[in-house]
Amino acid sequence: MKNALKNALHGFGLALAALLLTVVVLECALRVARPAKYRAVSVNVWDPDVGTRQVPNARGFVRCPEYDIDIVVNSSGLRDREFPYAKPTGTLRILTLGDSFVCGYGVTAEETLAKVLERRLVSRGDEAAWEVLNGGVGSTGTAHQLAYFLHDGWRYEPDLVVLGFFIGNDFSDNLFSGLYTLDGGELTKHTAPRTGARKIQAVTRWIPGYNTFFAQSHLLNVIKRRVSRLHYQRLQSRTTRSEGAENLFPEMRTLTYELLWRLYGECEDRASTLVVLVIPVFETAEAAPDPRVADLLLFLSEKGIPHLDLTPVFASPEGQTSLVYPLDKHWNAEGHRSVAELLYDFLEDEFLLGAAEESM
Repeated sequence: MKNALKNALHGFGLALAALLLTVVVLECALRVARPAKYRAVSVNVWDPDVGTRQVPNARGFVRCPEYDIDIVVNSSGLRDREFPYAKPTGTLRILTLGDSFVCGYGVTAEETLAKVLERRLVSRGDEAAWEVLNGGVGSTGTAHQLAYFLHDGWRYEPDLVVLGFFIGNDFSDNLFSGLYTLDGGELTKHTAPRTGARKIQAVTRWIPGYNTFFAQSHLLNVIKRRVSRLHYQRLQSRTTRSEGAENLFPEMRTLTYELLWRLYGECEDRASTLVVLVIPVFETAEAAPDPRVADLLLFLSEKGIPHLDLTPVFASPEGQTSLVYPLDKHWNAEGHRSVAELLYDFLEDEFLLGAAEESM
């Protein structure tokens, strides 16, 4: 019996040593032949109510050739300082919602659109105190943001809600998220689907030294990116029919516009005003106009939803060279500052700031 146990332990030890040696060899080979240029630890997890949320009190990072940032989340799941749900007396609030552009991939927390706008509002010197909350969450769409607002965002009592809509993938994210469907012309809310990749993520984040391993290991980051790709492929396969995803845009468009209209109404019901920031795909200044932008702007205008189109800024030669990272395409610090200034001027010109102050 003792010999059998000894042999079993010996065999296990040899197998473990062989596995570790294989991992070390693969790690070294990747570092030499194909080093990982993008390393990250996500602060996002699956959530049945909102699809994707940021883990309260989590710490993550994004390391790539163009920037190196930490993502620190507060106790309520915001990439921001702490805010009580109850709005202090004499305070006006703006809640920003959106994906990685609004969250601020590429810049520090204090360089994000929300914080730049907050400082600009404070500099007005008005009697009202302004707070701008960063509710951006990477890899989300309008469906996630509507679900979040109904689940949690409204509790901050925002006077204005600024929604960043990225033309590049928000239409598809809304359909593939599985959070909402249109049934008989009515929006129906569902529990968010949970893929195998998200189950793996939920387990691995509890591994001791998780952040350190991913900060250093090229192999783990390659595996992580493959798993993330499988996650999105799985979500897409739940919806995509035999004709392919490229033929689903009419369905994406209809669902997206219903989501936007619903969010506008939910904000109105809570004495808040929705403002949509239209974020274009950043190609080249010579690229043909994106018909999806024109279509979205027409919808927003017809519905009377306040909106600011950022296309003229980011399609300009200056926007292409000085406001976004050339490879990553997220806004740099100057890009966030420019968007914040444009948004401030828009809110002033449309009397949205003044209307909020008068309602105090």
